[in-house]
Amino acid sequence: RGVEGAALAYGEAGRARGAGLLLAAHGWNLPGGMLVPAVLDPVNPHLWYLPETSAHLANDALDELPPLLKQQGFQGHLALSVEIAGAPVGTLMVNTFAPRQFLMDETQLLGLLGTQLAQTLERERLHQEALARQRLEQELDLARSIQASFLPDACPYIPGYTLCAFYRAARQVGGDFYDFIKLHGDAPDPAPSRRQQQEEWWRTGRGAPRTGGRRPDPREEAPSRFGMVIADVTDKGVPASLFMVLSRTLIRATASDGRPPDQVLEQANRLILADARSGLFVTCFYGVLDPRDHSFVYANGGHNYPLVYRAKTGEVEALQAQGIVLGIVPEARFELRRTHLAPGDVLCLYTDGVTEAMNPRRQLFDEERLIEVLRRTHQLSPEEIIDRIMDAVATFTAGTPQADDVTMVVIKRSA
Repeated sequence: RGVEGAALAYGEAGRARGAGLLLAAHGWNLPGGMLVPAVLDPVNPHLWYLPETSAHLANDALDELPPLLKQQGFQGHLALSVEIAGAPVGTLMVNTFAPRQFLMDETQLLGLLGTQLAQTLERERLHQEALARQRLEQELDLARSIQASFLPDACPYIPGYTLCAFYRAARQVGGDFYDFIKLHGDAPDPAPSRRQQQEEWWRTGRGAPRTGGRRPDPREEAPSRFGMVIADVTDKGVPASLFMVLSRTLIRATASDGRPPDQVLEQANRLILADARSGLFVTCFYGVLDPRDHSFVYANGGHNYPLVYRAKTGEVEALQAQGIVLGIVPEARFELRRTHLAPGDVLCLYTDGVTEAMNPRRQLFDEERLIEVLRRTHQLSPEEIIDRIMDAVATFTAGTPQADDVTMVVIKRSA
């Protein structure tokens, strides 16, 4: 009755106090989506709050109206608080060109309308949140499938060995990864400037490639050595998964020419530093297994030391090698070391999601418990060993949510 203007402004989460978006307006010369803080400010001297009607009433004096209203030519104004669960989320405004006082029955009628508007706005907000969650899930599903495509489909066939790998992200996507790289031919001679002892380690153990078990494709050259990577980006979720893809690609490209593990990590470190601007870094262990002489040559970039169960002695040995994480120091150097795997030996590569799994008392699973499981299960297959390790972790954590990605690769020499 005698209303020339009406508008609805909605205060969105995260906006400054008293600010809101103009969702709809009639009789106003304003675009939708305009920010209208002056009208919504609860401490604005132009407006008074009436608890019994949940309304803001404006004095009909033109000089006391907010500037925004005067610019629109309005001289009468009623602003009604739109509330959800008792909390104001916006303002319903009605305006007149002529000065006037609004009657109580008009205020009550608009109050009912404001309640209906609040319910409608809340339903729409919940609907939009559900749509946003659905879109996020779809994007994460796509990211998960892309990340999975960068992990090996299966473990490679290595004569005289059985292998199994395990990966479980703490979130939809993660930063751990592992990889197997088939290396053809003998290792290239390192540059003359490399340390002589490391060169000798790398060049020893020549012999004709041999195969066994599943027959390889005769059209392909049987790989004589196998590179093995396990790595952990120091973050979780989507940022870590993107950095994982970068790191995995650079490490694989660098290792594909068969260079020694220490040189692989040195070059990958330089490339990661050159390409990355995120401030993330990655721990990485890279080793090369030669099934002809059962040598395992390796270097470590700040990663957990792999463990080897020695069948002859029943002891578990940590494969220690010095080196820092990739992506921090441009000219980092990595120690090259060498060991041999005897029949029955079990090599376990893992990330800290295993040893740092936490129970309700905030105790860590730690390396000692992992060593104990290896001692008890060394006679089992790699797949069964991983199952037993994960069972031990689950028992220890007692339902505590997984806080970090978990990755393992177990290799066992069978002959």
